[in-house]
Amino acid sequence: MALRTSATRAVRLRVAVSNFTQLTINTYATQLRMAIEKGKISADIDAETTAIVIVGMLRGTAMQYLLDPERFPMEKITSTMLDSVRRMLGAT
Repeated sequence: MALRTSATRAVRLRVAVSNFTQLTINTYATQLRMAIEKGKISADIDAETTAIVIVGMLRGTAMQYLLDPERFPMEKITSTMLDSVRRMLGAT
């Protein structure tokens, strides 16, 4: 019984995280499409794929910080990450 309950909770958690992830990606993709329409970023950008990359970058960086905050230069990482995203987007 306990194993079934644990498996059910794991499935529910996976579904909840998956739904939240998709909502986050959709939100970023919408913002990227708006920026493309306004000419603020390159029209060559695939909004959905770029949103996935940005979410992955943010989550990966956050995970590294959570695992070892003392060895994680947050200001430097944040600055580098922002520069990388600007270059990726061809921001004007």
